[in-house]
Amino acid sequence: MTGLPTNTPAVADVLGNDSDPDGTLDPATVQIAGTAAAGDDLIVPGEGTWSVDTTTGEITFTPEAGFTADPTPITYTVADNDGNVSNPASVALDFDAQSPTAVDDTVTGLPTNTPAVADVLGNDSDPDGTLDPATVQIAGTAAAGDDLIVPGEGTWSVDTTTGEINFTPEAGFTADPTPITYTVADNDGNVSNPASVALDFDAQSPTAVDDTVTGLPTNTPAVADVLGNDSDPDGTLDPATVQIAGTAAAGDDLIVPGEGTWSVDTTTGEITFTPRRASPPTRRRSPTRSRTMTVTSRTRPRSRSTSTRSRRPPSMTP
Repeated sequence: MTGLPTNTPAVADVLGNDSDPDGTLDPATVQIAGTAAAGDDLIVPGEGTWSVDTTTGEITFTPEAGFTADPTPITYTVADNDGNVSNPASVALDFDAQSPTAVDDTVTGLPTNTPAVADVLGNDSDPDGTLDPATVQIAGTAAAGDDLIVPGEGTWSVDTTTGEINFTPEAGFTADPTPITYTVADNDGNVSNPASVALDFDAQSPTAVDDTVTGLPTNTPAVADVLGNDSDPDGTLDPATVQIAGTAAAGDDLIVPGEGTWSVDTTTGEITFTPRRASPPTRRRSPTRSRTMTVTSRTRPRSRSTSTRSRRPPSMTP
């Protein structure tokens, strides 16, 4: 018998092609060679059990758990209604090895600028054996376990002990890498279908830090390098996105009546405060105000901080 699925019992209708020239075959007399009597089971250690259905004469082979090869052939005899015993005939079974099934993998919520690990075998299976981690092969590589380098993105590698696939991004690469595919083989060498691995990295927002500039001369514009102490964990800050709170858009000026104008240099990100023209000598006022600004990276959400300017009051001469 051929084309049998592994890990399942196989039934052979052994009397279907047997005959008796002068009588009828007796199913109850089917005896497997190596057993004491007709109808007895034959246990083959490491393979499985052969048994006889004494009503139909069929012989069934039930494999042991994990046994996926073809069993050693057996022989049997059968008698007719007159008790005449046949010649020995063989029973051979040919099991078709089944390939593993690989399932697509997606890993989400990953922090950027850090290596990512995908347990690709965790959802894969093999119907008639076990998966071999050492056989995991990334498409585009020459052999199982080889690294795949993607220029401008990073390196995919295989842990041949666990079968896990790792992605290590290049410095400065913060996007999601191009998905890859892989295959895995089982203990019989049967190779799975290709399955994909996709990684989803979460963009991280920049961090803006409060700025305070002191000791400034009065009646002159003051410049604050607000981005000097700000940072972005997975990208670069975009000076053109600096926006002062209270304005309609990044780069817009903020006019504070009675004080002056806050403006943004969209090339450097610096914020400048230009006081209004000096008032008559009787006026003695030193504004100390805080302004909040936001800044974004080129591809990241906004971050907020406060910029403070302190000015000495003008000295009035009577």
